[in-house]
Amino acid sequence: MKNAGRVIFSKEVVVSKEDLELFLKTLARKRPATVEDYRKKVTHFLNFCEFSLTPKKLILYANDRLEKCKDPSKYLNPAVRFLEFLQNLHGNDYTNMIWILKQAVDKVDKKREKSTFAEEGSIYDIKLEDVHRQIMNILVTPMKHVPRLTAITAVAVSASTGLRPEELKRIEASDIDLKMDYFILPAEKSKTHTKRVIPLHPQVKALLGKLMERAEREELFPDGSIRYVWRRVREKGRQLLPLKAFRKFFAIHSARIGFDDVYRIAIAGHDTDELERLLRTLRLKVTEEFYRKFTPEEITKEYLNVWGKVSVLPPQLIKKWRLGEYEEEEWVEEGLIQGK
Repeated sequence: MKNAGRVIFSKEVVVSKEDLELFLKTLARKRPATVEDYRKKVTHFLNFCEFSLTPKKLILYANDRLEKCKDPSKYLNPAVRFLEFLQNLHGNDYTNMIWILKQAVDKVDKKREKSTFAEEGSIYDIKLEDVHRQIMNILVTPMKHVPRLTAITAVAVSASTGLRPEELKRIEASDIDLKMDYFILPAEKSKTHTKRVIPLHPQVKALLGKLMERAEREELFPDGSIRYVWRRVREKGRQLLPLKAFRKFFAIHSARIGFDDVYRIAIAGHDTDELERLLRTLRLKVTEEFYRKFTPEEITKEYLNVWGKVSVLPPQLIKKWRLGEYEEEEWVEEGLIQGK
């Protein structure tokens, strides 16, 4: 892995087992299985570096994970989080060391752009009925229940908020409080590097509730589950568009139903000339200033007034759930049948 000419300091950082235990205590609100996974991954990282961190060792570790792991980010992301914790704990600047590992994560993300998590081919001009058809194709294909629920929720979230696939996969259960009608996408998980307000469509909120009850990992939309579902659906000869297509749908359908461009772009996080033009119109310099101008509650209210009337889920799915024709009939609750 190249460091792109960036100047990297060579100072050694000695880490203790006490540092690791303090870090794990910050994860107390997470599931025990998640905490244990972090313990294993960070311990592996520290053992590799012999509890003595230098830029050279971090580069070697990143290259080792890139070469040996099917999903290197499962090791690299916990290491990044641990370094960020150390930085806050000791008040030292470990920016360059963190940058080394993040470069490796970015390399993984670029490879995934060729996977089913990314756009394939041309820009899609899909309609609401096309989204419904894609969801039904997932539902009627025989597969494991949790990945199916994961995929349907992923499509519904993408189609109703315009979240990028790479942002979607970074969302963790701890990011979302279902008592609220929105959640904040942290800046470090956003491609635009600024935190964003993501409103929750009533149907999406209901799906997320079920997914968070059943998901075995902190990540709600792991790449492995998405790959599994897309492969199963396509093996049966059915169509299933890549997730990027549903981000495009959000932009197109927002225009169809008259959802304000300013709110739409702020939610979806567009970093295009269109965004710059609208920010100039509002006399704002960056997207972050938009959120200082409008509160999360104002953004969410405007969103629900328009998008809340759209049924992201297909009518035939809701009808069949009501009749109990699917094993997932327990999903039928008030949230799922709102929005006609």
